Amino acid sequence: MRWDAAAKTWTNVARHIDVLGVRQIVWFRNQKAIAVGATDSDTFLYLDNPSPPPIVANTGVFDMFAPFDASSSAWAQQGNVNFFNGAVILDGTNVGGSIRSAGATWGVRYAVDFWMAVEAPVVNNSQWFCGGFQRENDFVNNAPWSLWISRTSGDLVPEFYSSSGNVVGSKFAVDSPNGHYYSIERFPTTHRFRRDFAVVDSLTVTNAFTAPMQVRFSAYAGSRLSIDFARVRQAFPSPPGAVLVNAEQGP
Repeated sequence: MRWDAAAKTWTNVARHIDVLGVRQIVWFRNQKAIAVGATDSDTFLYLDNPSPPPIVANTGVFDMFAPFDASSSAWAQQGNVNFFNGAVILDGTNVGGSIRSAGATWGVRYAVDFWMAVEAPVVNNSQWFCGGFQRENDFVNNAPWSLWISRTSGDLVPEFYSSSGNVVGSKFAVDSPNGHYYSIERFPTTHRFRRDFAVVDSLTVTNAFTAPMQVRFSAYAGSRLSIDFARVRQAFPSPPGAVLVNAEQGP
């Protein structure tokens, strides 16, 4: 909730809640610009409200939000793509399956988040599955890209490939069939990768790369992906922090 001291009014702020085990992460937009070193103390978080106001739609929080509960013209499709049980399923058998944001691209200081479960890993090393940022407006498997990508059955790695530099990050377990939150945050010379909200790798190049890229997910080589959602948000090298200033308990 947002307090306006001058008007003495409250505003119900749009928010989205991610749940990871016992953790809950609350996303919302700053309601006003906060200068470097300054503090905004007019935003309040309430728990256990017996009569809470309705949650405002996710479109008030993120620059793009796709729940993948049904096919949408906002996402171009190629090959084996199906929608089932609130997720998009990409089947990598035969021709494989891919989706991409149709006509929508994002440059630096933006991030893509997605929930992805690897229902089946790749079965050979000739192709791959991936999710993240790539090229513009096509399904061509060429650079540039900034992706979480798997080229072997057990490994998932961060990769950034472009004329500005080619960098491969650390290896992480594919962890099939469990799902995880994945993120890629783009900055001019750095691409920051998160898994389950923790920063796990940062890939840096010497020459800045600022060209816009689409969001794309692809499965090949017999792999199979289930993706619950994808969203795009703003990203900051040093995001604003939040601290609990005062806590109150009602009757």
